[in-house]
Amino acid sequence: MKYPEISVRMVSDKTRDIAATGAATVLSGDLGCLLNIAGRLSREGHATEARHVAEVLAGMTGEVPAIGRPRR
Repeated sequence: MKYPEISVRMVSDKTRDIAATGAATVLSGDLGCLLNIAGRLSREGHATEARHVAEVLAGMTGEVPAIGRPRR
């Protein structure tokens, strides 16, 4: 929030690297970071799902939509 230019640069680097892996899902334990990544991936048109690590550990991925994605 205080430094939007830095935040945009950081999330751009992260989403570029995530997309380059070809991963179907990215996990994070930090919800703020995950929301930023999910939003950027969505705006860039990437199909990579963003999930909180707790969702995966709880086995909830079939019950709730990925962050930033509508329920299918």
